[in-house]
Amino acid sequence: MAKGKLSKKKEREERNKLIREDPAFWEKFFASISEGVSMMETVALMGVPYTTVWRWIDNDPELSDRMKHARRLRADRNAARIEQMARELEAGGMDPNAARVAIDARKWIAARMDPHIWGDKIHAEVQVTDATKLHLEALKQRMQPKVINPEDPDLIE
Repeated sequence: MAKGKLSKKKEREERNKLIREDPAFWEKFFASISEGVSMMETVALMGVPYTTVWRWIDNDPELSDRMKHARRLRADRNAARIEQMARELEAGGMDPNAARVAIDARKWIAARMDPHIWGDKIHAEVQVTDATKLHLEALKQRMQPKVINPEDPDLIE
């Protein structure tokens, strides 16, 4: 029985290796993500385990870059859909409450997919000054001996 499990595991590993090395798989995968389908849905439709695909992407810089690009395209697609919904709403073709919920959901997705463009812009510049260090520097300067020039006219009264 252990042999049967081992062979199933080997079969699965071989199948996954073939899938991972298939450029058509990745083209279809990234196209699906770019078109707005979630990764969970995409891998389920393609019959590959979600965690397996994430591991492949995490361990391969080229796949990571392609995933980032697909996510940016997905964010842009959601932004375009938001504009389309706004036009439909203005034309009276949508319920305002339904439009608000849909638009908020798409804004959230866009902000997560491409936070640099669609996320909330928060820029905080923090400068930390070590007051103790400043105090010690001032004390060191005050403790330096002063050199007195007896010929200095300011010293003669």
